[in-house]
Amino acid sequence: MNESLTVSPAGLKLIQSFEGCEKRAGRGRFKAYVDPVGILTIGWGHTNATGRQFTRDEVWTRAECDAALREDLSVFEAGVRALVKVELEQCEFDALVSFAYNCGIGNLRSSTLLRKVNRGDPAGAAAEFARWNKAGGRVLSGLTRRRAAEAALFQGAGRIEVNAREDGPMAQAVDAPARPTVIDTLKDSKIAQGSATGSALGSGNEVIGAVRDTAAELKDAKDTAQDIGLLDFVTTLVWQPRFWIAAAILGLGAAVIYWRWRDHS
Repeated sequence: MNESLTVSPAGLKLIQSFEGCEKRAGRGRFKAYVDPVGILTIGWGHTNATGRQFTRDEVWTRAECDAALREDLSVFEAGVRALVKVELEQCEFDALVSFAYNCGIGNLRSSTLLRKVNRGDPAGAAAEFARWNKAGGRVLSGLTRRRAAEAALFQGAGRIEVNAREDGPMAQAVDAPARPTVIDTLKDSKIAQGSATGSALGSGNEVIGAVRDTAAELKDAKDTAQDIGLLDFVTTLVWQPRFWIAAAILGLGAAVIYWRWRDHS
């Protein structure tokens, strides 16, 4: 993708409208606070996860809050540029940076949202934003509104929701949504419900998408295993005769236990 992309004024406006500059301590100063899920935060949603570190008793000027925002944005901009493998429109880049700023680069990296972006499925990617609206196990209206605004920006909407924080500070740790399995998709699909052919074709596309997502998750797991040397360990292990002897003994023991249990039941 374009390595020169940075957040535009529209993207910055969205991020600032949802984060707010918390919490006022008078005379243009802002004190640290705890977000809705217990994360120590200051200024424009800045936490100790990135950049400048701060304590619970710290107070910053507006200039310090703005500087931390710029530093944080550079981190998340770089993260998005590294993860996305396709060309992005400015609005798509802005939306992904806002998402990463709130949800974290790690969550973006493992998300179906990113896989759909890299797969060239912008419509599918836009639909994924809405799933990231929980923190601390509950749906938060602020997160719901932010994800809707990000999805709209991702799709090129001209107007961005401003002064959107109606219920206090933004949560800085967002729960990853549960991923539907291929079986779940089949159960929910209109194919299983015996619908018309046109609807069935649409459901077939959903199933194909779920299969692709599952394959991508398996590849991620394989890459992780390779990174920690797990595959090499397993490969070496299965070529050891003692491994198969131990497996045979365990299998035999399990069979004996089962048959004894069956005889006494």
